[in-house]
Parts: sequence; structure tokens; C-alpha cells
Amino acid sequence: MPNLSIAYQRPNHCLRTLTNELARDYGYPARPYEYVTGYKSSANNSGHCPDNNGVVHGVDIFVGPGNLTEAQGITVAEQLRIEGTRGTIPGHPDRLYYIIHRRRIAGDFSNWEWVAYGGLDDHYDHIHVSTADTFWGDPVRLSPLDYDSTAPWNLGHNTVAPQLSTLINLIGRKDFALATVEEVFNYPVARSDGAGNITLTQMLRYYSADIASINAGVGAVKARTDRYLDTKISAVAGKVMEFPVDKVGGPKGAKTTLGGELSYLSANFGTVSTAIGNAVKAVTATVGKAVTK
Repeated sequence: MPNLSIAYQRPNHCLRTLTNELARDYGYPARPYEYVTGYKSSANNSGHCPDNNGVVHGVDIFVGPGNLTEAQGITVAEQLRIEGTRGTIPGHPDRLYYIIHRRRIAGDFSNWEWVAYGGLDDHYDHIHVSTADTFWGDPVRLSPLDYDSTAPWNLGHNTVAPQLSTLINLIGRKDFALATVEEVFNYPVARSDGAGNITLTQMLRYYSADIASINAGVGAVKARTDRYLDTKISAVAGKVMEFPVDKVGGPKGAKTTLGGELSYLSANFGTVSTAIGNAVKAVTATVGKAVTK
């Protein structure tokens, strides 16, 4: 039952441990308002809302000037996703509920795979981390052994491999539309071994063999598909042209094929047009005489 009289007391210890490690690794301190951003409403269910003890179970890790760089944000989000998969390991703290970053969300519900996020906030400027969601002042359904665990996160141990999706997502950003070609291809992204960054140019070289192989495979599939469709279309067209129809100008009940009828009409188009024109003239003349009487 929501209780809006409950006041914020503190973040849970596992989130404080996380932000302390981020400050150590990136020189980035989490500010108090990044824990408490839930607005007081009985309808708001969020990790940012204090539970019945005033403990908050969500934090926003900001990305941008004065905070994590964009490349660091991508790396941290992926490391957190990997950490989420480890929650089922016996003896390992099960302290993550879900994370959101760059219009993607991953959590227990998705087996910790990234899926599209359709919320109003695209979360490009921060990573939302939730260990539990609750209404303001409501008890939390999570053991203090997990949410107040001070066990180290050691996110750097969760190796992040470079992905082509990273390149696609970055180039799709509005700010990249204003960048020069050189700026785009010199943009840094996280190395697979966690030791610094590589540029998009280096990433493309890394994947060049795979890209060539994929393009060749796509080309081969397209060629086979085109041949298959051409064959099927020809077969269907042949069947259509064999469809029986009444023969124009033939004896009553005489039949021919659609293809034969079209051939007849094509060959005799001039004669048919002349006949139609003469018929129209005759009808017009008859009508004209009837009107003048």
C-alpha cells in the first residue's frame, strides 16, 4: 500500500557499492538526486521510490559531459547486463532486476537479453539500474541479503565484445548526422578486452572479413531467390494464359484460351477499333435524326 509520508533515507548498499566502484574506475560520483528521482504519486512504481524503510532501490548512471562518456556508458550497460545473467549462480548476489539504456531494456523478464524499450525517455543520457521496483512507501519484495549486499561488482571482469549493433546505433544518432566522416570513423567504442577503446574504423577492419562473407552470402541468396521467383512467375503466367474463355466472333459456345484471345485481339486491333468507331458514328447519326424530327 503506497505511503507518501515515508521520507527518503538512503540508497541500498549494493547500489552504493556499485556507484563507489564507478567513481573509482571512471572518476564519476553518483549524486544523491540520481537515487531519488521518483515523483510522489500513489500510481508511480519505480526503483527510484523509497520503500517502507525509506530505502531506494534504483539509480541513474549519467552519460555525457562531466559524467561517463558515451563509449563508457555503452560498456557499463553491457557489463551490467552480463552481471544480471550471473544472478542465478549459487552464492552470487541476485541484486539486479532490470537495466535500461539507449532505447533498450534487459532484465529477468527477457533472460537478460537486450530488447526494445518503448518508454517516453530514450535513456541515451543515462543508464537506469533497478534492483527492485516499488510504490512509494511500499515494502520491497527483495531480501536485504541481496539489496544490501556489499559484495564487489567487479564489472571489469565482465568482458564486452565489440558489436556491429554498436556501430549502427551510434551512426543512427541525430548528432552523428551533423558530424564529419572523419569524426564518425574516429569515434571511440569499448575494446573487447576492456582495455580502453577502439575507433569505428578499427572495428570495421576487425569485421571486414565477416562483412565480405555476409555480403557474398546475401548476394547468393538473392540470386537464387530471383531465379526461383522468375520460374514461379513464368509458370503462373503460363497457367493464366491457358485459362479457357469464350471465343470472340466465333460460333456460340466456341472456346479458346486467354492467351489465344489476347493474340487474336492484338492482331485484329485495327479492324476492331474501326468497327467500334463506325458503330458509334451510326448510333450518333440515328440519334441526331430522331432529335431533329
